[in-house]
Amino acid sequence: MNVFENRNIDKTIVLGCGKSILDLTKEEIEYVNHCNVVIAMNKYMAFYKKIGIIPTHVYFVDDHENSRKFLEYIFDVCQNDGLEGMTFVVNKSLRSVLYASILDKFSLILKNTWRDFVNSFKLVCARHIFLTKRRYICILPSCQYQFISTTNWLEGGFWANSLSEKLFHFRCSLTTILNYCTIIAPQKDIFLLGNDFRGSEYFFEDELNALPFDWKDWTTDITKKENKHFSFVDYEKTNIVDVFPQILDYLEKNQTNLYCTNPNSMLVTNCNVKYKFLPVKEYYT
Repeated sequence: MNVFENRNIDKTIVLGCGKSILDLTKEEIEYVNHCNVVIAMNKYMAFYKKIGIIPTHVYFVDDHENSRKFLEYIFDVCQNDGLEGMTFVVNKSLRSVLYASILDKFSLILKNTWRDFVNSFKLVCARHIFLTKRRYICILPSCQYQFISTTNWLEGGFWANSLSEKLFHFRCSLTTILNYCTIIAPQKDIFLLGNDFRGSEYFFEDELNALPFDWKDWTTDITKKENKHFSFVDYEKTNIVDVFPQILDYLEKNQTNLYCTNPNSMLVTNCNVKYKFLPVKEYYT
């Protein structure tokens, strides 16, 4: 299944992992599945079937031992479900190790018969492979991959104008995704779904805890203790609230409207992000 089929609504959607996303109606889910840019944030993609929204893009830029395990799990989910055409936005630290390039180098040192064998082998390979510190991670060749770098997560820095620059990053993935949106889909309305930042549980909490590998990072226990997203926890004299006026200013300069569909999200109550329903009626009239 190509995830870009039947995408005729000119809106950008960012799918978070908060529990409010479970409240979407069937009509809202159908609406989002017709939007031409739908970005899944971090772990969402592993449990997308619980919501029923298939993204066009998957943002997963964390790069440490446990996050690589989770990324591999996401690739497995996509392959098992036959999803094609998605764009994965991943860390530049994974860029240099595609399996295809390894096969190409290997084929150069082989003579004619063996070269033919390798070329045939390439054709039947279902997947490419990323090399990690411990093992290979398989990825789908039918998807696209964008490799990005970000600014220091405690400093923020400047808003990037292209993917070749370091993208703005401050305390959480959403800040970088917003910068990414203004580059790949400029001057388009952005709707945030499941971006609650309130409480510490995901919409897939039970499924997550049942996974057979360790997915946690060093912020997990802090988030549980504070019962809110880590970006709203004071750390090293920083808090996402302090920088959000700057983010909203960047978006305004880029002629981009930002809306959150959950009125109880901390982005709405603490960061002055506008609350707005998905404009579903426009689609059905």
